[in-house]
Amino acid sequence: MLARWIFWSAVTAGGLAMLAMVAITGVWMSVPTRIIYQESSRERTEVSPVEVREHGQSYFLTTDQKHTLDLVRSGTPIVWFGGFGIAFFSTVIGAAAWLKMKNPP
Repeated sequence: MLARWIFWSAVTAGGLAMLAMVAITGVWMSVPTRIIYQESSRERTEVSPVEVREHGQSYFLTTDQKHTLDLVRSGTPIVWFGGFGIAFFSTVIGAAAWLKMKNPP
């Protein structure tokens, strides 16, 4: 009975980790593009003093936009590889629980 509970917990944790990885990949692909190409200024202004170079061209952002951009770019690998680690260990634990079950589902 305990092995069945461990198995389903591992399946749930692995599934949630994979969903987190997909979600953070979507954020990583869409937020920087939106900030740099749609919300930025091509010229330095008082409102947009922070310069970001993307593909050889300068774009000027507000400090809040730059903070969000840095957070997305630096936080994505942490979340992605953390999710990968959780999914890997969930697979190992779930496989061990599967082998311990007398009548697997």
